[in-house]
Amino acid sequence: MTQRKVKTSYPHPDTAAPSGDRPVALVTGASSGIGKALCLVLGRHGYEVAMIARGQAALENAAEEVEAAGGVPMVVPADVTNRNAHEAALDTILARTGRVDVAVAAAGLGYATPAESLDLERLQRMIDVNVTGFVNTIGLVLPHMVERDTGHIVGLSSLSGYRGLPGNGMYCGTKVFNRVFMQSLRMDLANTGVKTLCVCPGWVATPMTRGNKAKMQFVLDPDKLATKVYKAMVAGKSLLAVPHGLAEMTRFGLPMPDTLYDLFVGRRRMPFA
Repeated sequence: MTQRKVKTSYPHPDTAAPSGDRPVALVTGASSGIGKALCLVLGRHGYEVAMIARGQAALENAAEEVEAAGGVPMVVPADVTNRNAHEAALDTILARTGRVDVAVAAAGLGYATPAESLDLERLQRMIDVNVTGFVNTIGLVLPHMVERDTGHIVGLSSLSGYRGLPGNGMYCGTKVFNRVFMQSLRMDLANTGVKTLCVCPGWVATPMTRGNKAKMQFVLDPDKLATKVYKAMVAGKSLLAVPHGLAEMTRFGLPMPDTLYDLFVGRRRMPFA
């Protein structure tokens, strides 16, 4: 059967996965949620998947699923907020594989942060994971990709990164950073062989959102989201905002005057995403 050829910046897994020449992906937040789902999808498409998260036991369990899906997992426990540990993890990956074709910054942390009862320690932890960890992942692997003039950076933001939501100031703020940072990377790397994809999902059924007391709408399945991310990568898209209906509603609110936006959104109890 003839495979449809798709122009990408890394070896296409359906045509470049003979033994010893598999494309290599690095995924953070790999032990659960969206990160784990992305590892599974990449594994099904023949990737060697370097899986990074803090907990080794959870990583090993996830790695078994990746192997069962046809991938080649590599368990690399590390805290993304610790630059030295993250750099050591990347060195371990490069020593084994010699390259990273796709780097996915999927580690994330979220919980409500209402202004009436701010917990500065929790706020700092969210900044550490969602901002510092995000930059560590991308910043450490990017020179390697630029030197090879090939690669794909995938960064997880959120539809919450488009405009503030009540009770979620810190989460929204970190996701704004993720989204705008990826926009700048896209422009900076336009004349190189390194591509970028910013992923902005709405609510996703993961352990992070399981405790939401407020009602979530248009909830995404993590495995289906991961498939959409993979297809967007192969298609060379720079932005994936899903689900479509909620993304359009979010964009509709961008130019809305504050008084009108507050009237429609500001008085609602919002779950984080």
